[in-house]
Amino acid sequence: MVRNTRGVRRAGWIAVAVCALGVHLSAGTDAVWPKAHEYTAVAPLVAAAQDEAMPLDRLISAGPSVGPDAGDTVVLLVVLDERVRQTQWLVQLRGPVRVEAAGSERAGRDTVLYAMDGREIRFAARRETYEVVTLGPVRSDRPDAAVPRHREEVAMNASFLDEAFERAAQFMLRTGLARREGRIGPDELFSVLPSRPRKPDAAARERFVTEVGLTEADERSIAATVPMLSEFARIMAETPGLREVLFSVMEKPSLWSIVSRFGRLEADFRFRSSEVGVSTGSPLGFEGAGVCYVVPFDFIVNGTRTLDCTTLVARGHPPLRLCGGVVAVVASSPEKPDVRLVARVIAARPGASGP
Repeated sequence: MVRNTRGVRRAGWIAVAVCALGVHLSAGTDAVWPKAHEYTAVAPLVAAAQDEAMPLDRLISAGPSVGPDAGDTVVLLVVLDERVRQTQWLVQLRGPVRVEAAGSERAGRDTVLYAMDGREIRFAARRETYEVVTLGPVRSDRPDAAVPRHREEVAMNASFLDEAFERAAQFMLRTGLARREGRIGPDELFSVLPSRPRKPDAAARERFVTEVGLTEADERSIAATVPMLSEFARIMAETPGLREVLFSVMEKPSLWSIVSRFGRLEADFRFRSSEVGVSTGSPLGFEGAGVCYVVPFDFIVNGTRTLDCTTLVARGHPPLRLCGGVVAVVASSPEKPDVRLVARVIAARPGASGP
């Protein structure tokens, strides 16, 4: 088990309360990814994208040695599939267009977590601003309706984007193998803590170093995963044109759960790591994503599981750094399993510093 119990108060809609990453991997390392690439943009969205000079195909990577550039661009196709009809959006992320350096007043406060042995894991507050262009919604039963367009700027702590989500997935795979081989026991838990532990346990951490090959880079990646996902959820919830995407499929929390928390919503990301695996074949319908990891998780709001999610995670080299290396998500409500929300990268272009 890997746990991150960071409690962080967020402005607006979302607060991260609890995250649990279980690493009891019982299946093989291959995983079948839902056929998200079968969805294609409808003609009105394609025409609107052409007006915006928005790319709609090919994933081009700048490589590991190239840093982020203001021209980095990622385009996602988002589809709400309700069986009887589809609703689609195109979302373009570009940037960073502005950067507030760590230590500046506008950058905000650092995020600090703690390792099992008491060491501090610090993420410097480095605020990056991105341009978001949203086209849609377009409904399949109203194909001739005008295509709404939204253009916004959003900001997040970019320190989380510098960590590799794929590295956390690799650690979960290695831990599962170590459990199956009996090198670590089922009750041995790996933790990332929200405050300095009263009784630091260096020996327990050393077991994961010795038997699983844990590195400090792994530890940072695991610690960064939940804050990164919560930042993306916050952006969706606060951005016109995107919030309707999230709330169209998510089960709403009860009135009592909101009142009992004094009006605050708390969100958990609980990873189902027994289902983590390496994707087979070319899961997005093209080879540009390279090796990807299938990472399922539950999205929980005020104690209620509101979304059942499966993410596809690739290397987060620019321009995929913009989305933390997450190249696709399939989400459905536990109460409405026949309705699913699919978001997948359909195009990516590096900026001026890329090839």
